[in-house]
Amino acid sequence: EFINQMDYIFLILFTVELALNMFVYMHGFVKDGWLVFDFLTIVLSWAFSSMTIIRSFRIFRAFRLFGRVPSLKKIIKAIASTAEGMMSIVFVLFILFYIFAVMFTQLFAECYDKGCYCAEWDPSETVCLDKG
Repeated sequence: EFINQMDYIFLILFTVELALNMFVYMHGFVKDGWLVFDFLTIVLSWAFSSMTIIRSFRIFRAFRLFGRVPSLKKIIKAIASTAEGMMSIVFVLFILFYIFAVMFTQLFAECYDKGCYCAEWDPSETVCLDKG
């Protein structure tokens, strides 16, 4: 009950903030992507107040800080500039993990039938667990 009341209070505060932004920016309101996002989030929150999934979109409002705080903006730009190089590393790791997954699945395939596992890394010696 308390959480629902706090949610309602914050929704009212966000609505007041949105109304003030609309008043201040008037014609430029639709040009700013964050203000449009705020508008859609608040309108959907009022329209579907019983759905909690809409409330979770409000957390994305915190991303606006990345554009307003210069040091955070620099950090985000630095992370974004390394994304291309990181994706190639992730791709190589994915291929490596896939090769080892296929290899070990083929190597130990008969060990996992009916809850068995291999003893001493020898697939011929299996120990079965009682699933009773």
